[in-house]
Amino acid sequence: MQCIVVAIVPFAIVLSRVGKIRSPRRWVVVPLLGSGLYLFACSLPVLASTAGDAKANLAALRDPQRPGSFRQTCHPPSGMERARCMIVDPEMTAAVEYVEQRTTPDDRIYVGAGRHDKLL
Repeated sequence: MQCIVVAIVPFAIVLSRVGKIRSPRRWVVVPLLGSGLYLFACSLPVLASTAGDAKANLAALRDPQRPGSFRQTCHPPSGMERARCMIVDPEMTAAVEYVEQRTTPDDRIYVGAGRHDKLL
């Protein structure tokens, strides 16, 4: 996406000079076409990515029960309410269920080193 900015600059410069050139305008076509093609080539990956995302979003709208759809991610199963609108792997769901079964809401859970001098 960063090269799109680089492509826009020469395209805009050449386009702004078209009206000021007194010599035959066919000499302007080459840099204008070249910078335009460069801009188009730089934009293709962004367009392809956007098209893929749009296709996935439309498929999720058509089939709300599909994993990863808005319905599945923003309406999580019971016990996973805090993970609303996030895609959670089945392994992570199993880990959450494991911790919930073995603890109470009042229990503190600490995951980390017992001593900070052991980190290094």
